[in-house]
This record gives sequence, structure tokens and C-alpha cells, in this order.
Amino acid sequence: MRFVVVVVALSCVSGRALAWGERGHDVVTRVAARLVAARMMDDPSLAAPLIAREHMLAHLSNVPDIVWRGGEHAKVNAPTHYIDWEKILPSLAYAQAPRTYAEAALLAKARGLELASDVGTAPWRVEQLAAAMTAALKKVKQLPPAELAGGKQLEERVNEALLYAGLLSHFVGDLSQPHHNTDDHDGWKTGQGGIHAYFESELVSAAPLQLEADVFAVALATQPARALSALTGQGNEPLAIALAESFDALRYVEEIRDLDARYAVTVKGDKKKPATRKPASVVLPYLQSRITERLATAADVLATLWINTWVASGKPDMRAYKSYVYPTHPDFIAPTYVPVAASGKDSNAP
Repeated sequence: MRFVVVVVALSCVSGRALAWGERGHDVVTRVAARLVAARMMDDPSLAAPLIAREHMLAHLSNVPDIVWRGGEHAKVNAPTHYIDWEKILPSLAYAQAPRTYAEAALLAKARGLELASDVGTAPWRVEQLAAAMTAALKKVKQLPPAELAGGKQLEERVNEALLYAGLLSHFVGDLSQPHHNTDDHDGWKTGQGGIHAYFESELVSAAPLQLEADVFAVALATQPARALSALTGQGNEPLAIALAESFDALRYVEEIRDLDARYAVTVKGDKKKPATRKPASVVLPYLQSRITERLATAADVLATLWINTWVASGKPDMRAYKSYVYPTHPDFIAPTYVPVAASGKDSNAP
């Protein structure tokens, strides 16, 4: 009975703003740092600060769900965590996805909806924070050699880049969670209310310590971000990769729903009452491989985006970076998806 109460509480708070729970976002972030190090063994310029501050980055990855959750920013923050494609697209295929925020906003408007409040903006949040990280790394690249050797400016500018790197992790993680890409985000239409928190928090929390190593091994072996990048045909563009990740996650909504119904649900719910489920430790073996795969995809996408931003910024050398600054409660960064008519592109600077 205690478990059911927990699910109800989480659902009432807002299932949409939670993805993977604290452990899941932590795993995605720390595994991504190790993936960067594994891929760039010959050049630790980027991996060095990521590994040195991996736990701080993991904390930052949970900030949008915890520090930014309530108060005056709640309504603005919540829609940045998800995207309900059914509300604006005739079919759920990557080829149908809008390529700019302005295009998506027009699709929503045609159906009497506001993109930022009724549909969700997670892919553009990824684009925004990736752009902010790139801009911060460019400032590092501009430092004179004396500062790159370990000066105060190096510390300050790398800290800024790491802030965006950690926050970016959160939204990349969100997009890998299937329930963050669909209107029926919590299983209410099939009598499986509560599936969202059960899948991303209860089951992940029940996983053994081996989870982190498994996620790393799967990501390293399968390199899912490479397949997603190839699908886009747009190379290293953060938005294209985020969109591809989103539609990739959608493929697993039905599978997870079916496994939940078969192995977890003991009593179906209704429109107001969530389903009753078996303890997560009992059900975990049936969904663990999918959880591992989804976390591995997020970690690999995040590592790829981090590397891409570093390359785009001129490959700054950050090996001499050292800091004890730990931003536990960073200020809210407002989503700024402002169309630029002259270029036809979106400006996502924070």
C-alpha cells in the first residue's frame, strides 16, 4: 500500500516534470563523462573537466526537476521537459518533425494550441542549452596561453560551460524516456495510471549498483547516437539529434505499456485512480534491459553533444582547469526560442 501512495503523490505533483528520477539523470550524466573520456583518450582537453566534476554535473542534471520545480518559474519550466507530438503531427515519424521552433509553433497554432504551454518544447530546450555551452566554450578558447595554464579566468569560463553541460543533460535524458514524447504520458488511457513514475523512478531505484556499468557498456558497444545522427542527415546539429532521439524513444511506448500490463499491474486504475502494481524489485527483470538501453541512448547522445559543442567552439584546452565552485541552486534559465526572420533560424541564446 505504501508504494501506491508514493505513485499517487508523484503523479499529483506532475509526472511530466519528472524523468528518470534523480538516479537516472545522475547515471546518464556520469556515464556520458566516461564516454567522452573513452572516445577521446588521445586528447583529454574536454574529458578532464568533465571527469573532475562529474558529480557536480550529475547534480546540475537534476536541478530542473528539483531547484526549478516550484515557485514563479513552475509554469514556464514544466513544458520544457516534454513534447506531445500527437497534438501537432498527422503521423509520428521523424520525417514529419518541424525543423524550427517557429514551424512547430505554427503547427500548434493551426490546432488552436500554444506550443510552449500546450504541447511542450523539450527538443528546443536541448538546442538552447547546447548553444549556450558552445558560446561559453568559445570564451575559454579566446583566453591567452597564460590563463589556459590555470588562471582565474579559465576557472570562471569553464564553470560557466559546465553549468550548461549539466543542465543540458537533464533535457537529453528527458527525451530518451518514452513517456516524455507522448500525450498519454502516464498511462491513463489504458487504465495504467502511474506508469510514468513507476518506469523511470521506482524500477530504476530498484536496479543494482551494476546499472551504471551496464549503461556504460551498452552505450560504448552500440553507439546509438551515431545511428541517430545518420538518421537526421544534418550532421552535428543539436536540434536534429534531439528530434531524432525523441522519435526513437516513441518506438518503445507500446512495448513498455505491454510489459507493465503483463508483469506489473495487479489492478487496473481509472481516470482518477492509478493502477496497483507489484513491487518494483519483482518486476525489474522484465524491464531492466529496456531501462538500460534507454539510459545508454541518453548518455551517448549527451556525450556526442558535449563533444560537438567542444569542436564547434574551437577545441579549447581545459586540462589545467581546477575549481571548488559548486552551483547547488543556479538561477532559472528562461527558455528563449525567438524566431529570427532575417535568417529563418531560431535564436536560442540564454
